[in-house]
Amino acid sequence: MGKTNKTPEFLALNPWGKVPTLETDDGQGIWESNAIARYVARLSENTLFGNSPVQYGQVEQWIDWVRGDLELAASVWLYPIYGVIPNNPLATERAQQDIKKYMSVLNGYLESREYLVGDSVTLADIVVACTLVPLYTKVFDVDYRSSFESVTKWFLNIVNQPNFKKVQNEVTLCENMEVAGAARAVPVANTEEKSPSSVASAESEAVENNEAVENNEAIENKEAPVENNEVVENKDAPVENNADGENVGDVSETTNEAAEGASEGKNEEDENGESNKTE
Repeated sequence: MGKTNKTPEFLALNPWGKVPTLETDDGQGIWESNAIARYVARLSENTLFGNSPVQYGQVEQWIDWVRGDLELAASVWLYPIYGVIPNNPLATERAQQDIKKYMSVLNGYLESREYLVGDSVTLADIVVACTLVPLYTKVFDVDYRSSFESVTKWFLNIVNQPNFKKVQNEVTLCENMEVAGAARAVPVANTEEKSPSSVASAESEAVENNEAVENNEAIENKEAPVENNEVVENKDAPVENNADGENVGDVSETTNEAAEGASEGKNEEDENGESNKTE
């Protein structure tokens, strides 16, 4: 990375010089993980987009939810563990709370369902499960996941599908939650100055790190393409409410700020000709 993905040949496929990028049989480039997954899913006759226009829309809604909510909070929690953005304990705590709410709603949804859409695996299951892989293997320890057993049951069913395992291999649930290193020291204003003292906020700088969605690549298997989920800018997310009336559709303000800092750091590094770690 940082070399072959910056060559003229690569940039002809993806002007941003990022991965994942797919080169088709006729030499065309397709980039962005969800776009690649959709392309592969349409290569043959299958039910990965459901069996009706309604189910097609339902598959798309789950993919959009991942991009606008789940991936964003996951990156804020996981990236400090990978060491690609500074550890901000407040941001991590808010991200954990956001994901806990998401899992609570998802758990209720899956209590009476085996799959997210319809009666078989769809691209919705693949995309959501891929995004959850690093969470389940890094931070969803026994205690944390105890409150969403229906999600865990569904997740294990998806990741143990034969076509899924061809790309992800065995997924082992974590026993102990990994944590980030010590938080970066925050400078304090010189007390000798007469201006009011203040504490500077830690700026989140990062590059796009695919380890946050470890090795999630599209399965170019006619039955189950597996998504490579990148962290993306937060979209207008649908607002959902849990049983207590809490808003669970919006990512917390702290989570948004940290993710924006990560995005700024990623763009800055791209300009310097460097690249993310792996995807």
